[in-house]
Amino acid sequence: MNSDKLKVVMPYASVGCCGLGGIVLFIFALVNSHAPVKTMLMISALLLIVEAGLVYLYMFSLRERNRNFFLTDRETGKTVGIGKLTFESVNDSMNYFMANRIESADEPWVGGMLARRGIFGNDDIFKPLVVYKMFYDLAVTDKFESWQLFFRMPNADFARMLNCLESVGDLNMLRKLTSIRRINDGTETERLADCIKGNTRYIENQMMEYITNNISLFDEVKNED
Repeated sequence: MNSDKLKVVMPYASVGCCGLGGIVLFIFALVNSHAPVKTMLMISALLLIVEAGLVYLYMFSLRERNRNFFLTDRETGKTVGIGKLTFESVNDSMNYFMANRIESADEPWVGGMLARRGIFGNDDIFKPLVVYKMFYDLAVTDKFESWQLFFRMPNADFARMLNCLESVGDLNMLRKLTSIRRINDGTETERLADCIKGNTRYIENQMMEYITNNISLFDEVKNED
């Protein structure tokens, strides 16, 4: 039996074993003629039955049904406190997010990704993060061809990018990008690179602040399959 199937079976097995054990003990208590032993068996049976009820209540009623996209360790499934959230873990989570939505590194820029519907979560909560992530990845790659993607981006998608920045109040970045893109003959590529690389820490902080301020909006239903 694989681990996924085991996770499904274990809650039922736990409840069943506790309940069955309580019933067996109760039967032995009924047929036992020694009062002290009878009493102890009754108490043990009652405790096991109560235990079965508590396990059932936790497993099927009170257990946390949601997990947070950024606060859940993808390897262990354990939840980490928001105070332990780091940019490294956020970047890994965003790599996972992007990998499930794009096939190539240039797709967010020239593939119309920002125009797609239904891929950025409720109320497009992930969209501003995707925009910052796009620039962060350009800084990490730091190649002329990658920086050129900014100038090759369709005007409609660039407008969507600016709308994202405006929605989070980042007018400073909005103005800088608008100014740089006014000249798209390739001569501003170095200026764009200097701007983004010089603001890498700023981009990291913007992403962290956005996530922290909206952390509950990144809750998602656990996959029980």
